[in-house]
Amino acid sequence: MKVPLIGCGTLALLWGVMFSCLGFGMMVDPAKGAKWTDGVGVGAFFGGAPLVMGVGLLAVGLVLHFRDRKVNQQLMWIATRDRFTIQEFADAHGMLPAAAEAHMLTLIQGPKAPRLVYHRQAREYFHRDRLREEARMVDRCGSCQSPQNVVLLAGESGSCSACGATL
Repeated sequence: MKVPLIGCGTLALLWGVMFSCLGFGMMVDPAKGAKWTDGVGVGAFFGGAPLVMGVGLLAVGLVLHFRDRKVNQQLMWIATRDRFTIQEFADAHGMLPAAAEAHMLTLIQGPKAPRLVYHRQAREYFHRDRLREEARMVDRCGSCQSPQNVVLLAGESGSCSACGATL
């Protein structure tokens, strides 16, 4: 979506500059019987409107581009670590921990979401695919079959959030 916005914005800017120059040319050297104000009107209408529209489209496209670039950098930072805390994520990206936690939730639910799980006791995020043998992933409660998405490290036991059964 951002590439067409940047392209259309650039084309609209070029269109606006071209017609603004033509309008200015008509103002300086009007044709037979034309007034210099006719050039100003033509330049303002056919050049000004595309200039304004082009600046708007280009600005939106660039904002989207830089936002996507920032998200991709954060996703790459996450991909290079097997486990990390919210404090480490916040420090690496210049955020407050509360803002980093909210942003992490949006990253986990996004289209390029890394497969992360949260370990409550250690307060760390783990890559689901990189769990070692001593850690186990509990997707469902064995008793009530409610979804859990809990990581248990070696020697840990947890309880179901729905029925309280030991996992």
